[in-house]
Amino acid sequence: MRADRGLHGFVTLLTYLPSYLTAVNGRDTGTAGLLMLLLTAPVLVCPMLAARLVGRGVRPLTLVFLSLACLVLGDLALTVLSSSVGAPVLAGPMLVTGAGMGLSAGLVDGQALALVDPAKAGMAAGFLNTLRLGSEAVAVAVYGSALATALGRRVGDGIDGYPGAADAARSPTRRPGATSSAPPGSRTRPTVRASPSSSPAPTTPPSAPCSGAWRPSAWCWPR
Repeated sequence: MRADRGLHGFVTLLTYLPSYLTAVNGRDTGTAGLLMLLLTAPVLVCPMLAARLVGRGVRPLTLVFLSLACLVLGDLALTVLSSSVGAPVLAGPMLVTGAGMGLSAGLVDGQALALVDPAKAGMAAGFLNTLRLGSEAVAVAVYGSALATALGRRVGDGIDGYPGAADAARSPTRRPGATSSAPPGSRTRPTVRASPSSSPAPTTPPSAPCSGAWRPSAWCWPR
């Protein structure tokens, strides 16, 4: 359950949001990196906060539900924002989403490993990490494929709305930057290729090997 929440609500956002900030919002890479800290910084703080809350008697399941609510609310808030909003408006949803990931980052792992025999804790931890990383890789790939398909359809529909787009699509394509080197009105001479059956023109053999006392028979031509 935790893996599904994390990979859909946080990992995919962590993967594709920097490209959105630079390509759509027009921000430079440094500014986009600083904005991404709003999403990742809570992951460093909230696990310690969750551990303290559990130590004070808060039920772990309550924190899990709170984590799920933060992820859902943060992602929904990011979907309704326009591309022209500033950093203060983006800070709220990104902090909430990061807090949702951070509250369950170590809590669920600890609860799951507590149910395993201590002698098999290492094997259980490895199995848990394998499931987490494998499911995250699949989710990122599926999300990217769906995103590329949706963007391709929207871009295609937008281009078709411009006059002359259909004619440009049917016109023969030409390699960009390719120009003819011949001046206008000049005729180009066709390239003549020798047929395979034609015999090569005789060439004059070198005279040095066939002169003097040393005359290899393979190099000397009949006179």
